[in-house]
Amino acid sequence: MAERPIGRYVVSYNRAGKVSTDGVIANCRIVVPESQADAYADGQTWRNGAELFPCPDEADGNVSRKRNWVLDNAPEDDILLLDDDYEYVGFIERRRQHRLDLDGVEQLIHTGFDLMHDVRTAKWGLNQQVDPKFYREYAPISLTLPALGPWQGFSRSMLADIRYDTTLDRKEDYDMSLQVARRFHRVLRLNKYHYMVDHFGIGGGVVSQRTLAEEERQLHRLRAKWGHDVVSWNLRKSVNPRVRIPIPGM
Repeated sequence: MAERPIGRYVVSYNRAGKVSTDGVIANCRIVVPESQADAYADGQTWRNGAELFPCPDEADGNVSRKRNWVLDNAPEDDILLLDDDYEYVGFIERRRQHRLDLDGVEQLIHTGFDLMHDVRTAKWGLNQQVDPKFYREYAPISLTLPALGPWQGFSRSMLADIRYDTTLDRKEDYDMSLQVARRFHRVLRLNKYHYMVDHFGIGGGVVSQRTLAEEERQLHRLRAKWGHDVVSWNLRKSVNPRVRIPIPGM
């Protein structure tokens, strides 16, 4: 049986010449505002089948709007939304970290989408923790943990009308996981596999906007939407929230 087509969309802004994801994942479409397309085209030589996929400037504004534009306009039903600053994709085995090559990442992508359809949910992702001490080999997958922004796989037909909340400039990936969990009672996350991205090292994007005050403002917005029982945080430890998806499961 022929493999289903899977679109890989790398959302980028103001990082012409700095995109690294095309060196880690094959056949990416680099989603940039039309007004920046020439700078991106001239800024670097694309690798592994990557190509530009400009979006109208009016569809830009924040990452949620741009991701929604991809969800509305991608020709494939299964799509993977990615960040532009990947260093590698890896996995943990026997308490050791290993890195995947291009073929390994390709196999992982297809396995993830197959499993997502098997468990009948509209979203899947990977673990954001790269340290082996955070991985429990008895729990290689989970269905009640959020799948975060750098790697988010979707079935557009199953997702239907669910979209990113454009009032959330940050934490929109947590919100999207909660929306999917509310409808499908599960979000698939492959805990064995993880990604490493370089949000702050290459500049551009929205890095300059990620102040502690702004992060806290977005946390309050997320909690106002979902409640204290679902969203909590401790800024002394992390700018990311602790999210309890209120669905019993694996």
